[in-house]
Amino acid sequence: MKKLTVILLTLCLTLTSAFTFTACKDDGGSGGNPGDSETAYYLALNEYDLTLDIGDTFELDVKKYDKDGVEQTITDLSYNVEAVSVASIENGVITAKEAGKTYVNVTADGIDVACFLTVRSAGYLDGLTIRLTAQELYAGIPVQAYAYVYENNVLTAEPEQISWSVGDGEKATVSDSGLITPVATTEALTITASCTHNGKTLTAEKQIAIVEPYYYAISNNMVKLASNVTVTGEENTAYTKADGITLKKINVLNASDVSTVTGVSVSSNDKTVATAEATEQGVISVNGLNSGDAALTVTATETGKQVAVKVIVYNAIAQVADMDALGFASLLNPIMLSKNYTLVNDIDYAGGVIIPIATVNDNGKRVPGNQWKYWLNKTATGYAAVSREDFGKEGQGLIDADFNTFRNEKGINPTNLPFTGTFDGNGYSIKNGQIFYGAMLNADTEAYSMYSSIIGYLKGTLENISFENITQQNPSGLPADVTEPLKMEENKYQANNPVTYQTRGAAIIGEAVNATIRNVYADVNYSLAFTTTNYGDDKSV
Repeated sequence: MKKLTVILLTLCLTLTSAFTFTACKDDGGSGGNPGDSETAYYLALNEYDLTLDIGDTFELDVKKYDKDGVEQTITDLSYNVEAVSVASIENGVITAKEAGKTYVNVTADGIDVACFLTVRSAGYLDGLTIRLTAQELYAGIPVQAYAYVYENNVLTAEPEQISWSVGDGEKATVSDSGLITPVATTEALTITASCTHNGKTLTAEKQIAIVEPYYYAISNNMVKLASNVTVTGEENTAYTKADGITLKKINVLNASDVSTVTGVSVSSNDKTVATAEATEQGVISVNGLNSGDAALTVTATETGKQVAVKVIVYNAIAQVADMDALGFASLLNPIMLSKNYTLVNDIDYAGGVIIPIATVNDNGKRVPGNQWKYWLNKTATGYAAVSREDFGKEGQGLIDADFNTFRNEKGINPTNLPFTGTFDGNGYSIKNGQIFYGAMLNADTEAYSMYSSIIGYLKGTLENISFENITQQNPSGLPADVTEPLKMEENKYQANNPVTYQTRGAAIIGEAVNATIRNVYADVNYSLAFTTTNYGDDKSV
């Protein structure tokens, strides 16, 4: 037996070949796991609910604080836009591309935060247009203004010689290059730009508010919870609630000046997924109900300023039976493979077999076949075939009716069902299990199989989980009496066809394409000695 242990901290994969790995325990508190509300650190954005016109830009300001309000240094910062057709982001600057709505996600030192973005059709008039990378000005914080020429609603020029002015010199000043320095608050500062373009004098005006140098941040903007029932319908009380979320008021000029806002209200856009309440002291709690996404709106009553909170409620997985039910999703309910899941405690298989989640074929050559009909259970004398009626725990067996639904001349055949959701281990372990023996059956010129993996085909996310003492079923020296249960219909493959069983190796993931794997640890024991067992040409299977 060989033992392989590999640690992966963050890995984003774009693979088309088979991928065998073992991967991560995160010893640090990354935050953002289901149920986390009072994390050691949180991120603050200068805008959580942003509206831009097509072509506008906005610069996100990201700060990291500890629970005492002391600013921390960010060492690793990344951005992404969920709908890349709506907007793009580079070095923190968002550029609106087309009308629509999306989330701009920010990850700093393993902590997630999101800004909800709405992009509107611009409808610019021909002539000069003024743009800033802010929606309002903070008193004391300079901002650069830009001017562009539009013709037929298309950007045609960025003139170099612009004359700038402001309507009230006591409220703000502007340099020859368009750098605006706000001095005092006002509801509407008028900014004027003029230039000569193609022999014409063009003038534009823009009004923008100057506000006190404070913005609002939420101590947990990305809330992940578990549903209040497990995959198998049992009641779940673990990680269904996030408490202690607060709205923060941060001084832009002095980042260490942070205070908690006591007067807030909160609402949910989908109360079937999650609800939320706020106390008189401004402390917010969120309740997860059913799997899905919801958006919370937190409002500071003194100013009306709103902050958006993204809530993800995962399907809860608590017991071995839940894992088996998810494994059978490949056969019985493929839509489950696109959903999000979280563990709410450790799962100890106690030597039992782990049914694979998702299935994979190999460029159309190999598909899940007869091995779904039986698994191999190790005994004192070798391996014994376990009937499909005994698959799983607590009556989660695969009965004849289920099997026949997906059967054709090649056995069960969901040829390519990847897991595209998110599997969040929530810091828990799956341990002491045997990876299902996904034999490859070669008969004549056909080969039918699936990988021996916990997740056969991953196109989604696996995170915050450890796999401990996982072994591969190894039918080396498979006794002859096991061949009978594995027999397929004799009229499909005649007795004179040579038959070979092969293992494709053991892995947590059989194949990964455009997958994200982070904070995962795996300890897998497997044998390299067994590769094939040839039963000659006198058996039919």
